[in-house]
Amino acid sequence: MNLGMDKWSITFSSPQSNNCRRGGESDRLSIQLFSLSKPGHFIEAPKELVDEEHPLLFKPFKTLGLFGYAASEAPPSDLFKAYCGV
Repeated sequence: MNLGMDKWSITFSSPQSNNCRRGGESDRLSIQLFSLSKPGHFIEAPKELVDEEHPLLFKPFKTLGLFGYAASEAPPSDLFKAYCGV
């Protein structure tokens, strides 16, 4: 069954160039949104980014656990903090 996705994707999706430029020698960190971790794996802050000046704000969590929590209760105003806040 052809849903016309080939025409839709050509019309609305074109390759974008990445114009991000950085100077210096430091590492660049990025976050991928709308993806799931492997089953059984936890999402957590890298240990080298947590110290006394920058304390841990959230406990390690499983993505599907967060989704289950959101679906099982009336979501609080800050769902993420309610589910895995320190």
